[in-house]
Amino acid sequence: MIKAKMDRRMSEVVSSAQFHRISNLVLSVAVVLLVITVLNNEPVTQIIPPKLDERITMSVNMADSGYKKAWAKYVAILAGNVTPANVQFVSDSIGELLAPDVYHRVSGELGSLVFTVQKEARRTTFIPKRVLYEEVSDKVFIEGDYEILLPSDDALNPASRRGRHTMQKVYEIAVDIENGAPLVKHFDTYFGPMKTLEYLERQNRLTREVQGQG
Repeated sequence: MIKAKMDRRMSEVVSSAQFHRISNLVLSVAVVLLVITVLNNEPVTQIIPPKLDERITMSVNMADSGYKKAWAKYVAILAGNVTPANVQFVSDSIGELLAPDVYHRVSGELGSLVFTVQKEARRTTFIPKRVLYEEVSDKVFIEGDYEILLPSDDALNPASRRGRHTMQKVYEIAVDIENGAPLVKHFDTYFGPMKTLEYLERQNRLTREVQGQG
């Protein structure tokens, strides 16, 4: 009787040990799979950017149109509002955001901007009026009022302005995200309407029609 009870208890102990070993093995595999899943999946964050009522979705190397519009607008405002005191800071800040190939292309323009603004003591302001994201080209167009103010020649009234010129200006910017940081992969600026793909096609069509008539 005693031997039978001992055999039964021993069998229960062995079964319990086997169950715990299998459970531990299953848990270990689950933990490994969880770690692999976390490492392979990029974290996604949703934020509401300051002064914008638009939700932004972004990961380490991918961002939606809301993120691109927010950063493109920031760059446009930064580039469009300069004074002799801040123009070097503006140039350096924009340069840090540019992709290497874009920086090589526009670095001369940034240097010329710094020289001109400081030499002429000019001030510029840019007030965005319209922001458009073109999905096909992945470009953001920021259109607004651009104003150049030149200092007065009147020594008795330096606060007055010698010249005040307001024009419609467009900043054409393409923003990507790399390792969690914004990267400007296209930067252009010009006066006049937005040069969207639709606008360019319309202009090409008009040119062909004129050439056909000629």
